[in-house]
Amino acid sequence: MSKYIIEGGNQIGGELEIQSAKNAVLPMIAASILTNDEIVIKNCPNILDVQNMLKILNELGGKAYFENSNLIINNQNLFKSEIPYSLTSKMRSSIFMLGALCSRFKKAKISTPGGCNIGSRGIDLHLLGLKNLGVNVLYDNDSIICDATNIKGNSVVLKLPSVGATENLILASVLTSGETTIYNAAKEPEITDLCI
Repeated sequence: MSKYIIEGGNQIGGELEIQSAKNAVLPMIAASILTNDEIVIKNCPNILDVQNMLKILNELGGKAYFENSNLIINNQNLFKSEIPYSLTSKMRSSIFMLGALCSRFKKAKISTPGGCNIGSRGIDLHLLGLKNLGVNVLYDNDSIICDATNIKGNSVVLKLPSVGATENLILASVLTSGETTIYNAAKEPEITDLCI
């Protein structure tokens, strides 16, 4: 196993440019579904998970491209609310699209997300939260079908402070009438980034 040996007591200095955090950027890409305005995410990491999220946007009718280190997104012409298995199977964070699609289109169909290397991580808190907002959730083989015709603000109590479920409920609530309160919400920095 490799190791680092650090001898302290020396003055350090210099400059370092840090990319945006992937865990903050991916929900922001999903949030771009909620507006027809052009979105710019500055200093966005051009990594595989980001590229896969952009493929999903393209499938839905959006356009996204990098200009130097900035990601420019335009979802004015979105026309679909269904994401095929070929795209959701590559990454767990594709689940963020569910809340955003329910908010914008009042419906969504996605295949069960994949791509997680740290074991089984259910999405039951996401779906229970959406049901609390009035979304009808059905399973059809490996697909999750949401009818959000009756979506409305409500109080949602999470069994545990799930980052992903908190983000998905925020996204689902943006274009929804009424006020939504999430109890036992996660409080990680990426949630603050999403809300700002």
